[in-house]
Amino acid sequence: MEDIVALLDGCPDAEKRIDAAPGNARAYLAAEFSRMLADDLFLLSLEGHLRPGVEGIERIDRCLAIMRRIAGSGRTNQWANDGEMTLK
Repeated sequence: MEDIVALLDGCPDAEKRIDAAPGNARAYLAAEFSRMLADDLFLLSLEGHLRPGVEGIERIDRCLAIMRRIAGSGRTNQWANDGEMTLK
């Protein structure tokens, strides 16, 4: 979990890179992000991984927004056309 937060927080183009990944990797991340976003303990732990204060809140919001977009994309079968695994 710490690695996911560090990656999303520290890589300005993480979302673009994930979008460019093979379909099975995107589908996996969509499923995992959906699972993580549904876990209250994960959501509560985010603050511990990023600095407190206004900047920390903005960074948490950015990470969550990316995770939500990717998780939501997986449920739309966006990647079905590239012959890779999709979520149902």
